[in-house]
Amino acid sequence: MILRTKMGFPKRAIFISICIFSLSVFISFLISNYVIEKTYESMGVLLIYSDNRSDENEYLKDAKTYRTIATGIQMMNEIISQLDLQYRVKDLRNKIIVSYEDDTDLIYIEVEDRDPEMAYRITQIMMERLQSRVQELFGDGNLKVVEEPYIPSEPSRPNVVLNMMIAGMLAILFSALVIIWDLKRR
Repeated sequence: MILRTKMGFPKRAIFISICIFSLSVFISFLISNYVIEKTYESMGVLLIYSDNRSDENEYLKDAKTYRTIATGIQMMNEIISQLDLQYRVKDLRNKIIVSYEDDTDLIYIEVEDRDPEMAYRITQIMMERLQSRVQELFGDGNLKVVEEPYIPSEPSRPNVVLNMMIAGMLAILFSALVIIWDLKRR
């Protein structure tokens, strides 16, 4: 005889669902906090600025140009040597995201690293070197700091809450499959 709740579900099915859900969320919590490496993100913002907004200086405000300069081999090598990093150019590039919004003159420099201090230092040096490199190439101080980089206090990844929510959703689906299989078996 199958014991049923007031809604008609077998008590065994509810017990299985609760166990699977709890175990999945708990394992996700443990993996997110103790197995997956934490990554810290530091970010700085630069403004493309020019006193002279004529057509001949239009190239100065092209954010794509600045992004290309920022992620170029010369810039990467300068950062590696200045900070005495044990990275290859490719490894450093994978830690850096240089982005911009089309309608603004803002350039965002984000650096991810396992060490929060190193993420900050790479961001800071990159912003300084980009400003001086643009000065060398275009002869004008076209980049102004809008937001200084910071030392992150919390990791940007893994997102423990999101991982636990995903584990919970998958557990609910898996529980439903187990319950259906268990009911068909009887």
